[in-house]
Parts: sequence; structure tokens; C-alpha cells
Amino acid sequence: MEIKQNLVNAGKYSIKCPYERTPQFYVVHNTYNDAPAKNEVSYMIGNNNKVSFHWAIDDVEAIQGLPEDRSAFASGDGGKGQGNLYGIHVEICYSKSGGDRFNKAEQNAAKLIADGLKAHGWGIDKVKKHQDFADKYCPHRTLDMGWQRFLNMVQANLDGNAQPLSQPTPDNGTSVNYQVRITANSGLNVRSAASASASKVTALAKGTVVTVDRESNGWLHISQGWISAEYTERVSSGFSVNYKVKVTANSGLNGRSTPSTSGSKVTAYVKGTILNISKEQNGWGYTGACWVKLEYTEKVSGGSTSNASKSLGTYEVTASDLSVRTGPGENYRRKTYNELTVDAKKHDYDKDGCLNKGTRVTVSKWNGNWAKIPSGWVSGDYLKKV
Repeated sequence: MEIKQNLVNAGKYSIKCPYERTPQFYVVHNTYNDAPAKNEVSYMIGNNNKVSFHWAIDDVEAIQGLPEDRSAFASGDGGKGQGNLYGIHVEICYSKSGGDRFNKAEQNAAKLIADGLKAHGWGIDKVKKHQDFADKYCPHRTLDMGWQRFLNMVQANLDGNAQPLSQPTPDNGTSVNYQVRITANSGLNVRSAASASASKVTALAKGTVVTVDRESNGWLHISQGWISAEYTERVSSGFSVNYKVKVTANSGLNGRSTPSTSGSKVTAYVKGTILNISKEQNGWGYTGACWVKLEYTEKVSGGSTSNASKSLGTYEVTASDLSVRTGPGENYRRKTYNELTVDAKKHDYDKDGCLNKGTRVTVSKWNGNWAKIPSGWVSGDYLKKV
């Protein structure tokens, strides 16, 4: 494990670590996503949110983001709460999917904490969990696997008896069948195995749609190899509807071969043209000959048959992380944490603009398979009526 620093600029101390202090214990967290340590720290020190931690640890490195002699905003007990004011906060990465990467990250965290305990002259009683300071089930995966088990790992490092992880058994993944779109601005590498250290096979450009046949620990298998799920978004297969729209764009509306602005132009419709829509997908409508962007149309008669049976009211999120978007479709931008309502922010634990599983939302409108909630639009595929 490499030890690195990427410390927050001193100009942000008032936001990220306002109080100089003498630390008194370690506090363990799980990130609840599958980002590596360098991404966690870069995001934390780069924004202006009162959210911060001292260390992020993954399967290969530990990166320090705050000086240990300064406080943090990590334990949810206020600026001068015992957890924030006196804890050294350690975030263990890859906890969303778990697996070998998380196991190694957890082992690295146990070693780093043990080394810190020795340096401070502390015992195992100085290792706390986030849950000790706030009403939050964190570190969630570490708790699921056994808190005493983790303490035993730390103690083994203190005693010099830590055992190396056994070599992981090959994981062929779970069989699935769906499509994803590449979202990384710089494109996404395809690798020979489900690991960032595996050899590069090729690269896919942003917007490329591929079919996934297997999943394994945050990685997706496609025909060319493995890609990281972190830089993809699931593509809806579309659904049948039956209604008419009128083109409202002053300059007319292009009809394309696929439901995407990158699809080839098939035809163009002048303003006022009436079109029959038989299928919807990600904010696009199919006319029978091509796809048009529904943003530049208005409904003139009929209605979506799929909407008729959908009721308004309270629904529960069934996905681990449900993106909130600015409009009814995957072509619309994902909202950030700061764009969510105050209530929604309480259910976005990792502050990535996504609602956590179990969140209850009020649906006020349906547009195809997309539901309007107070914070924006979410996919109805991941909602359950309550």
C-alpha cells in the first residue's frame, strides 16, 4: 500500500477543517460508492461543501486529504461534535459493490489505523465507527461483515500477526443482459479482466452504447472485455405508447435513425407537423419512420397508454443509487447534490446527486416511464408504489 498526500488548500480550512485540535481516536467510514481513493480525495478538496475526511483508502493506496491536527465534517454531529472535532476520519473505498477490492481496501485501512494507534500510543479502544456519533448505519459493509471482525484485523496489525489476504478466486461474474452508455468525457478503457490493473484491450468513446452480459464487483463484461460500471449509465429499452404530438420548434425538427442526437438524420419536420408517436425512449419518440426529440413537441391528442395505469402519490426507491435528472429521460443532465431539495439531500448519503435505496418520493406527474418528483425526474424502473 502506497501512502500519499493531496491536502486541501489552506484557504479552504474554514470550510473543510475549521478547528485546530489534538486528535483522540479514529473513526471508520465506508464510502458507499465504487470510486478509488484518489477520486474521493480530489472531489472532497475540490468542492466547497462542508463534507470532509482525513484519509481515503482503496486496494492500492491511502491518500490523506486533511491534516490530522485539524477537525473534519464527517461524523454528522456538528462542527464541534465529539466525532468531528476529535476524530481522525478514514473512508474505506469500494464499499458499494464489495468483493476483492473492498476486502483489500479494508485490510489496508486496518494497517494504516494500527500504525496510527502505535504512533499515538493508543489501544484498540480508540477505533470508533461513524455510527457511534450519528444515526447512520456506517460503515455499512464493514458492519454487515462484522465490526468485531474489523477490530480483530486492526489488533492483528498491532500485534504483528496480520495475515495477508488469500489470492482471490477467479470471478466470472453474474449473467445479465442490458445495455449501457459510456459517460466518461475522455472515453472508457476496456480491460482484459475486471480490474483497473488489467491490460488495456481498447477504448470506447463517450456516448457509445454496448451490451452487458456479466457483472462482477463494479465491473461490466461486454464483447470486447471489461469496463468500469462507474463511468456508464443504463439505457432504457423503450416502451409502447399511442398519442400525437405537434412540432413546436421554430426551425423545424430533425428525425433521426436512433434516439440520440448522434443518430443519422433521416428527415426533417416543419413547425406544426402532427406526428403519431408509437414508442418512447429516453426523451425521444418514434414516429414509425424515425426518432424525434419530444422536448420540441407538444401533445395534441390521445395519451400514453403506459401512463394511464400509473398512479400518482408515494413511491419507494428500489435502486442502490437513483439518479435525479433535469428532464424525463437519460439524455437530460444528472442533477448534483446541491440541486436536490432539502429533504432529498437527507437521502443522498454520499452526496452524488442520487437518492439512496428506500427513499420515499412523491410522484406528481408521469412522462412515459419517467416520474416527476420535487427534486426533478427519476426513472420509474426503480420505483415501487407504497
